[in-house]
Amino acid sequence: MDESGNEIRNYYEELKNKLPDNRDNRGKRHVLAFVILSFFLAILRSSSKLNYSIIHRIMQRNHEFFKNQVGEVSIRPISYSQLKRVLAKINYESFNSINQTYYNKQVEHEGLFWRAIDGKELRGTIDKVAGEKRSENIVQMVSHQDQSSQLIGFYNGSKESEKTLVQKHFESEKELNGSAFTLDALHTHPGLLTAVAQKNGIYLAQVKENQKILLEDCKHTHQHLIEKQQINESEKGHGRIETRQGFLYLLNVECLVSRWKDSDIQTLLVVERTRFITKTKTETNETAYFVSNKKLTKVSGFRVCS
Repeated sequence: MDESGNEIRNYYEELKNKLPDNRDNRGKRHVLAFVILSFFLAILRSSSKLNYSIIHRIMQRNHEFFKNQVGEVSIRPISYSQLKRVLAKINYESFNSINQTYYNKQVEHEGLFWRAIDGKELRGTIDKVAGEKRSENIVQMVSHQDQSSQLIGFYNGSKESEKTLVQKHFESEKELNGSAFTLDALHTHPGLLTAVAQKNGIYLAQVKENQKILLEDCKHTHQHLIEKQQINESEKGHGRIETRQGFLYLLNVECLVSRWKDSDIQTLLVVERTRFITKTKTETNETAYFVSNKKLTKVSGFRVCS
């Protein structure tokens, strides 16, 4: 979310008008839409690991700013204990639906607007007294260009998963309008890649051992075929020298196992990275594999670009 005044006010009005409030009217002291908005903005403003205490402190510190942005004057800060009670009663299905509808109205960007899926655990949400072992989690889409975020939703680790939440989000989208997404290995599976490709989206998805056969095909291609393009970069700083080599290959989806046939895989990117630590004189090497449905075109560097 761009934290401009108009966008914050518009989003706040969406929450006020459409988010159901399941609380008992007796003793209700806080406006639900404002609590959710300030909670969401506090998450976006956090640069550290997330937990309720950190988020609540940011909400308290920025309370007057959030209040001025939405034009409310009588709203008072919510306490830590009350915040947890309010969040526990949110209708997350409705909340996710509001977000999907709201962000689908956003103006399209020229070229490719790359976003990454970012899941974070909300520390301090495990009720150990009740025997819980998994926490509440939040999943966002974060822009590579300007670090703005879109909230996808929440899930409870004891009964749901990030993979399922993200899959449902993309399946519910009507059209992706050429938006581009970087996906870690958790989300590299036929269902999600097909959903993105069929809705006019672009993906760059990492391949690891959880997709063993696809990984073997990627390794075989890198070992035995000649790349269509090679990229070289070197970077020095923070006590290390890092060298990266990228190799781009055409990858015919028809040559892969049938479960990938609708995913429209067209390109393989292999990145060989070498890090030399100047202080300890030690060197590490790693190779990463990525597949994409974007047609192979001239690439000038590793940074995600249009």
